[in-house]
Amino acid sequence: MNEDASNAGEGANVVDRVKEAAYAAVGLGVLGVQSLQVRRREVVKQVEPQVREVAVRLQRLATAADEAVNPVFERFEDRLPDATRDVVRSARTAATDARDTILDKASRPR
Repeated sequence: MNEDASNAGEGANVVDRVKEAAYAAVGLGVLGVQSLQVRRREVVKQVEPQVREVAVRLQRLATAADEAVNPVFERFEDRLPDATRDVVRSARTAATDARDTILDKASRPR
């Protein structure tokens, strides 16, 4: 009987140790995730101003490109048939609007 009680006690001890190891692993995982979240926030805080600055520069470049290219496009479009001209202008407008939206969102702080 003592042998059975001893084996039962050892089995309970093993189960307790496995539980403790599992709790420790979960705890380490939680600490790891929290550490990654802190690091992510630090990186965002560091990179976000740079992204905004690049977006502002790209917006200026896009404006300069529009000023240089639009007169050429307009002369080209004027030679197109009406229906084709309308499609080309719509496509240009949509592309410009999409570009401006993306650059505007990138240039604004979160």
